[in-house]
Amino acid sequence: MEEKKKSMFDEFADKGEKVIRNVVDATSKTVHDGMEWVKENPEKAITIATGTVIAVTGLLRASQSLVVNHRLRMEHRRADMRYYDPHTRMHWDLTRKLSNADKMLILERQAAGQRIDMILLDMGLFKR
Repeated sequence: MEEKKKSMFDEFADKGEKVIRNVVDATSKTVHDGMEWVKENPEKAITIATGTVIAVTGLLRASQSLVVNHRLRMEHRRADMRYYDPHTRMHWDLTRKLSNADKMLILERQAAGQRIDMILLDMGLFKR
């Protein structure tokens, strides 16, 4: 009987199975050696485990605070680049952050009866 010729896919599959088998064998050997060391040195293992948990907890808390601070900064930056008009209940996107003088001028012109979109457009603050 003739032996079937292996396709390229079969060759890659065989190589992949060998690699997976090697990784599993190496991992199980490492885990086994680690378990033996823990059985021989329980005091050291407890000390190392405690230190590791404390360090990882500290790193997680620090990274979480960095993410929260970044989100807050982005939220404030986004809020500074918008103007809310309570009369029309609309948010207007701005080209830059408003200064106190800009805010006073807007309030004065609103009191005079001008529309907010026209005020921002005249001041060059309205983002289209």
